[in-house]
Amino acid sequence: MINDLGCAPGFSFLWGGIFLKEFIKSVLVIVLLLLAGCSPLENSSQSALDKEVYPVVETYLENAAAGNWQEVFGVLTGEALISAKANAGQVKADGDKIISRKYKVSRVGDCLTRVEADITKSTAEGFDRLAFSFALIKSGDRWKIYKTTWGEYLQDDLKPGQLPADAAGGVIKAYLEAPYSEKRAKGYIYLSGKLLQDSERAKSLPVDANAYGVLQQTVTTVKSLECLGISEDYAVVKAVCTVTMDGAEKQALFLIDTVLVNGAWKIAGIENL
Repeated sequence: MINDLGCAPGFSFLWGGIFLKEFIKSVLVIVLLLLAGCSPLENSSQSALDKEVYPVVETYLENAAAGNWQEVFGVLTGEALISAKANAGQVKADGDKIISRKYKVSRVGDCLTRVEADITKSTAEGFDRLAFSFALIKSGDRWKIYKTTWGEYLQDDLKPGQLPADAAGGVIKAYLEAPYSEKRAKGYIYLSGKLLQDSERAKSLPVDANAYGVLQQTVTTVKSLECLGISEDYAVVKAVCTVTMDGAEKQALFLIDTVLVNGAWKIAGIENL
């Protein structure tokens, strides 16, 4: 039902580095540190660091969306640069545009830092919200990105509260109860972030006819939705459902993460409990 998920990120070329062998990644980081001549943490202000590293991440994200590869390469090094050069030719610029962004910097040392990015972009099919984590290294007077991974959304602390009506009665219930064919074809209506990218990639994968038939005949009915915590733009929900497959009915529990994407709630994560 909801396992029709592959593994592909929002900017596809960005993620090839995630799959490099661990020992290769370790060697690259060590070499970069040696070349950069890292030293103990300095007492420069956090605001000064923000002003140095935010433009690097911004340059990367804007040009990645536009397919301006030379500009992308200019802010990368190490693993991230190798991955981008290897995959850039396979990625077609689709006209996506970033319409909002949130950043958070965590300083590791004098020449190492990490930036968490939570961005919303417009796409041909609507809007999507993605979370990335960028590891940066400073060489001379320049910061460059040497590693990219999926990140966590930058939301406020979750508090007890009621689930917004459009999320409870809309996207969660509609997605869980939708036929398998609709989940597969129209994930962009219900999903966001990595979950959406995984679903989109799954469309290109072969599907066993027998398995497809079983999934298509599976019926899910939402019995209750309980909000476990909520902020202005993020909510965690427990869904109690009945799932009927091959004539047999059983209870299923799902933990669902939802995010607010340009005014509409979408599903960013689903786990079986």
